[in-house]
Amino acid sequence: GSGVLPDSAKRPYTQVVTTIISNAILNHDYFSINQSKDVPRQILMTENGKNEMGGISSIGQITKNVYKVFSSNELSKDQIYVIFGSDAIIEYVKVWGGTYGGATPDFNGGLGDSSFATNFLLYDGDHHGISNNDDEDDQGGSSALYYVNSMEAAVSAIEISAIGAKAVAKLVAFRLKRLSPIEN
Repeated sequence: GSGVLPDSAKRPYTQVVTTIISNAILNHDYFSINQSKDVPRQILMTENGKNEMGGISSIGQITKNVYKVFSSNELSKDQIYVIFGSDAIIEYVKVWGGTYGGATPDFNGGLGDSSFATNFLLYDGDHHGISNNDDEDDQGGSSALYYVNSMEAAVSAIEISAIGAKAVAKLVAFRLKRLSPIEN
């Protein structure tokens, strides 16, 4: 029924645009980076910085003079030229999400409940008197619904999905009494 999923599991998703740029020279002045010091290989934006940068959330150096930019909208040539110089070449642009949905949850800059993970266990048949096994030797076979991507409410990456899948696999194994908690 309605209300089963927590709010963080029902949040909207946002578009992500990946742009690969070659022949690029990072404009040190634009980022207030001292040219005499080592330039970082990765620049991450805060929510305010993202808004000021026209939707750019990160800039990462792949190899010398080749950068990958993540943004919420396609970058204009003017934006790219200001950041990487007029000789920069747009090699590839991929829009993830867009009209057909989003690529990652909208974290809303960490405001409100958007930075909290949901529970892995969404529904527990044990607490609702539902069991798939009428034997006294119940192997923990009651109905349950798990949400593998519960951490995606706070952070989103394929690695996070793998961590969530491992956590849910352990929770199911505990429930089926195939795994015991490690005792100190």
